[in-house]
Amino acid sequence: VSTVSVLICLCHGWDVQVPESVTAVEGSCVTLPCSTSPHSHVVWYLHRQLSSPVVYSTNQKDILKKFKGRTSVTGDPAEGDCSLRIDRVQPEDNDENLYPWTYPVNMCFFTVKPEKPHISMENQQMEGKLFSANCSIRHSCPSSPPPVEWIGLSNVSNSVTTTKDQDGLWTSVFQAKFKPNLQDHEKNLSCQSTFSSQTTYSNALQINVLCE
Repeated sequence: VSTVSVLICLCHGWDVQVPESVTAVEGSCVTLPCSTSPHSHVVWYLHRQLSSPVVYSTNQKDILKKFKGRTSVTGDPAEGDCSLRIDRVQPEDNDENLYPWTYPVNMCFFTVKPEKPHISMENQQMEGKLFSANCSIRHSCPSSPPPVEWIGLSNVSNSVTTTKDQDGLWTSVFQAKFKPNLQDHEKNLSCQSTFSSQTTYSNALQINVLCE
């Protein structure tokens, strides 16, 4: 079973307003909220003892290789929005300190922990009758929830609802409906989700088809 990672950003600031924590899932995107007074542009850096590599800048050639093509600032600087978006969160983002160009310095510290999708389904499956199963996945990119695929049975329909959790992540619940027959008895049903190039799997549940 593969796992994904959660990226946690702990931020403290004075002139720049940032939340105490932001969480993200590896392969997903994450926005580090940042607000300050109106400005012309913002540059985000990694904090190093002897250097400050660039995480985001309008000058693409200055950006550190591992962040190139993954960072953007979409807010309006005239309104004081200095938020940083990081796409395709990677395990290598672990233990990094980030800060914007505005001062006093505001830093973000990254840590990584595992996460994976979860599956649940109705207790009873009747031959030729619809039953539903849910696959829930936590992520940090509500505009682009990770796609989910079902393994073991062909689904008749699929819907998704997304809600925000208390810890800042979002949970998308994919509900699928299936119509089993006797040949599906004792098959395993599971779901998988893909974050960027990494695929994660839920546990498998056994189908027990009953006759009316």
